[in-house]
Amino acid sequence: MFTLGLCVVSCTPEEVDFRNGTESEKIVIESVLSPSADINITKLSTSVVINAEVQDIEHPFDAAVMIRNVGTGDNNMSSPSDINGCYLDEFSNIVEGNTYELTASIPDSELRDVFASTTVPFRTDIENIEIVEIDTIYNVDLVDRYGLRFTYEITIGDVVQQPAFFRLITSRNDVFLDGSGNQITRSLDKIPFNNFDFVHGANACHDLEHRDGVLINHSKLSDSKFTISFYTDDDLRIGTDVVPNLFFELQTVEEDFYHYFLSTSRQLKAHANGSSQPVSAFNNVTNGLGVFTSYSETIDTVQVQ
Repeated sequence: MFTLGLCVVSCTPEEVDFRNGTESEKIVIESVLSPSADINITKLSTSVVINAEVQDIEHPFDAAVMIRNVGTGDNNMSSPSDINGCYLDEFSNIVEGNTYELTASIPDSELRDVFASTTVPFRTDIENIEIVEIDTIYNVDLVDRYGLRFTYEITIGDVVQQPAFFRLITSRNDVFLDGSGNQITRSLDKIPFNNFDFVHGANACHDLEHRDGVLINHSKLSDSKFTISFYTDDDLRIGTDVVPNLFFELQTVEEDFYHYFLSTSRQLKAHANGSSQPVSAFNNVTNGLGVFTSYSETIDTVQVQ
């Protein structure tokens, strides 16, 4: 499912403040389209910066949020939900290769209307997923608990267009063995991995600090391959909790998607370190802040031996 999100962007570290106090209130957007969506979920907020650390934030319910297919001229208006700043659109038909425009406005306010556009990239498949090794990590404090570390070599298939950028999300299902040894699924929700090491292709890969998965710059890969390690926490119960399958979700993302989420991830790293230089967030929204972008995806399932 794809989501449309409009939310607040992080600011510069506490030690550095380049703002002069005259910044005007703006609509802040973070909106992502994907052809796999059934319902668009749009979060909208407004923010006026007081200083680098303090912002006045509101989530208006009377905003007008519209997505337009540039090729067909079809318009879809989102309707507000019962959640702060959340707008739902159940009728959008997002297609690879099509260009879409987003407009957002708030009536009876002095806020300027915001505009942005995105062209949905054609998806690229994973050509091969090859196991390198699986390590067991035992918990020294709890003898009945363990973890698993997986290392795989990923080969990306033929790229439809250049430059190409990707986001890879690895996940597992939540499965345990009953008294008869049968596999029982606790929840249909997949559990994403968030701990990553890059054995090969590290120059092209970036661990996202605030989102699941990693970003990949295809132009920096050798032979379209990279080797990645990811691991569970060591809290799996020995003899009960198992990982029978792994899921590899490769999202072919728009270039704006790559630059925005890379910059916001670096902002979080800089914010945690007082000696870091400030990092500016990528922005492609006219009259506002944030990003309107898109991705297409393919998902592969690998059985754990």
